[in-house]
Amino acid sequence: MAERRYGEAAPKTEITIAGADWYGRQIERERHANTLFADLDLTEAQSEGAVFDACIFRRARFNASSHQASAFVNCTFLSCKFFDSRFTQCKFVGSMFDGCEFDQMQVSGGDWSFVGLPGADLRRASFR
Repeated sequence: MAERRYGEAAPKTEITIAGADWYGRQIERERHANTLFADLDLTEAQSEGAVFDACIFRRARFNASSHQASAFVNCTFLSCKFFDSRFTQCKFVGSMFDGCEFDQMQVSGGDWSFVGLPGADLRRASFR
């Protein structure tokens, strides 16, 4: 697993949501903190104003999803798929990505300060 700055550990989780099917779900202004999302299906989901704080996404599928003004702050993404996903004005400050696939992912605006993407293949992703 990729290491965080200065070898800091990923935040501890307090809640586990495993195998949830959020296919096509509308996620508006929901807040999740210190949550492990394992095998979450977010295919074709849409978020607006959602906040994920110190969450871990393990093997989550963000395929063809769309996210507007949502925040994924200090989150960890492990072996996630972002095929054809869109992130517009989203905040990813301090998040870490490890072993993820980014084919045709589109990012427009937002704040990606202090994000860790070691070894990520971003050739088929677009950041504006």
